[in-house]
Amino acid sequence: MNQQTYSQTADLSDPARKSELADFRVSSREQFDDLAHELRQPLSVIDSLAYYLELTVDDEKARGHLRQIQAKVLQANRILSQHREL
Repeated sequence: MNQQTYSQTADLSDPARKSELADFRVSSREQFDDLAHELRQPLSVIDSLAYYLELTVDDEKARGHLRQIQAKVLQANRILSQHREL
C-alpha cells in the first residue's frame, strides 16, 4: 500500500473525517439530483417536440432524424438514471 493510500485509509478511522466524507457524499448526491432535474426538463420538451413534429412531417428522411433525436433523449435519460443508481 503506497503512502497516499495509507494516509487516506488512516483518515477514515477518524470519526470527524467519516462525518465529513458522509456530508460530502450527501452534498454531491443532492447536486447531481438538482442537475439531473434541470437536464430532464429540457430533454422532455425536446422529446415532445420531436414526437409531434414526426406526426406532422411527411418527409421520411426528416421523420428518421426526429426518431434519432428521440432515441438520443432516451439515451441521455438512461445515463442520468444509471448514474443516480451508483
